[in-house]
Amino acid sequence: TQEINIATEPSETGNSNDIVIELKKVSIDELAPIVIKTPRLEGLLTGKVKISDPFGKPFIETDAVLEKFGLDGDSIGVVNAKATYSSESGILSFNASAENKENDFSIQGTYNTKDSTANQANISMVSKKLDLKILNNYLGGIFSDINGVANTSDLKITGNAKHLSITGTANITEGSLVVIYSQCKYKFKNESIIFNPDEIDFGSITLTDTLNNTATLSGKMYHH
Repeated sequence: TQEINIATEPSETGNSNDIVIELKKVSIDELAPIVIKTPRLEGLLTGKVKISDPFGKPFIETDAVLEKFGLDGDSIGVVNAKATYSSESGILSFNASAENKENDFSIQGTYNTKDSTANQANISMVSKKLDLKILNNYLGGIFSDINGVANTSDLKITGNAKHLSITGTANITEGSLVVIYSQCKYKFKNESIIFNPDEIDFGSITLTDTLNNTATLSGKMYHH
């Protein structure tokens, strides 16, 4: 069921030919690791890639849909994405959105491949609904079986390839987790987690166990 069609067409801006690549349900499971190994990406890609001035200063435009998109084994759903890349400026611009039952968010930003300063990446993520399962891969040293939904979050990713920082706030409507050390399961409601550069600040979260006993979780997790 996978198809990749490659053709040329007369350029709209010059005398050369552009390259047009049409994709139909192409699995990214084996292709994605060539570009990015972590996080692990999965899904079926359908869309169009246009390369203008391919043998001069290539400019790439992409308009695609990802079905059954997964991130490190967690299902995200259907994602619509558009992107452009200029080899002359080195700037990759993109935006993506998902409107699924468990995930409703949008991501947009730029990444300058020719900039080695702290301004190389500038990415924003705004969500109306975000499945907390994706945190299991990042908080697995302390917690497991993280479930729930962040009803609103406004996060930014900035920095360069050697050091990216995540900042912003995630407001969690309802969630649960298991503390690995004690193997106790706790639930929590209407709490916020703040992301600062190189740290996740839990503030003071009220937890309730399966017998309705309460506990307080506070502190920060430092990461790089």
